[in-house]
Amino acid sequence: MKRKILLVLSIVLVVLGLILCLATLTGLLFMALGVVGIIYSIKAPDQPVRRSSVSPSPAAPSPHPTPAPAAQPAAPVVPEGIPSAKPRKRVTCKIAGVTFKCSLDRDEMRQDVLDGMAEGDPIEIMPYTYRGDPAFLLVDPATGLDFGNVPADVAEALAAFPDPVYEGYLAESGSFENEDGDWISYGKVRIFVI
Repeated sequence: MKRKILLVLSIVLVVLGLILCLATLTGLLFMALGVVGIIYSIKAPDQPVRRSSVSPSPAAPSPHPTPAPAAQPAAPVVPEGIPSAKPRKRVTCKIAGVTFKCSLDRDEMRQDVLDGMAEGDPIEIMPYTYRGDPAFLLVDPATGLDFGNVPADVAEALAAFPDPVYEGYLAESGSFENEDGDWISYGKVRIFVI
């Protein structure tokens, strides 16, 4: 019923606009409003008017996918018994020299040793001297092979403790593809000075 009334009123506006168009620009406005009303009354869907403040139905799903919530980082894997006593110092650092051959067995690659390890694996920290400075070799006790070194600045800080006992574990590991298409393993270690 309302659509019929809207259509009749729109037609009246168009006719009135045509008459006034000859005299003024106001007629163009009436005529434009009438044309819009006609188009709306023809194309508008038949839907009952709702007077409720409550939404009549759930919202239609969005055509755009909702991004999944960001994954929470996994809790770090900490081996039981490390540290074995109250540490004097705790350090987490990147592993240096992961792309070189093992120092303890020149036939093995550090990448292969690191690939065989998992986060939370205990490690041995072997002190030695490199060009007159303190250095530390990181060793996988399961294979007896080294998989890297402690960075020089961290090695200097670790060596400053008198009568130290070193304990640690592989805190983080991963890999990436370099520009040559080779996969490079990397990691971080957590070291305790007891």
